[in-house]
Amino acid sequence: MINRPRRNLILIYLLAFNYSLSAEPFSLKNDTLGMSLSEFQNKYKRAVPTHNQSAPYCTGEFTEIAKAMSEEIWHFNAGIIHCTTHFGFEYARKLGPSIVNEKVKSLTHHFVDNKLFKITALLNHNSFHVVHLALSEKYGNPNDASRTTYTNSIGVKVSGLTSVWVNKDSKITITERYGMIDTSKLEYEHKSLSELVASRKPAPYKGDI
Repeated sequence: MINRPRRNLILIYLLAFNYSLSAEPFSLKNDTLGMSLSEFQNKYKRAVPTHNQSAPYCTGEFTEIAKAMSEEIWHFNAGIIHCTTHFGFEYARKLGPSIVNEKVKSLTHHFVDNKLFKITALLNHNSFHVVHLALSEKYGNPNDASRTTYTNSIGVKVSGLTSVWVNKDSKITITERYGMIDTSKLEYEHKSLSELVASRKPAPYKGDI
């Protein structure tokens, strides 16, 4: 008879193994990678009081909002659209979305050919361990984990954990330190659709100027 601690360990590894073989792409807040743009827009459609535009906002021209959502000029010709369910002033008023009851700094859905290929959330650093624990409870131990040490402009060193969960055609990456010490990043990515995006990125210019 297998003792309880060993049995629990076996169950955790089996859970992680099953998710790694799963054909169903990962989902965040029931937004499954590969979902259509129209499904996303219908799900999050709402009027925004005191604002002249309804949600969700999706890029259709190269604006300051678009640039803040990681938009690049070549995305328009590549069939890439970025969407957000909330506007900047809503985030400023703490009215933006949450992940496991933790308010996020931003949440962006990225589409190619009207299919969701990536979800990017920027988190407050104090939310990192809460979200990491929730992912581990749902999917088991990460398939890969690494720790990196960073040095800021005044020589202070901090360490940051990066964990990755993978299944057949998608992956989740959570990075403890992203850009700034107080910011973490959560990213869901559809592998084959992301490869499609990469194939459409223009080659760097190598000629003379």
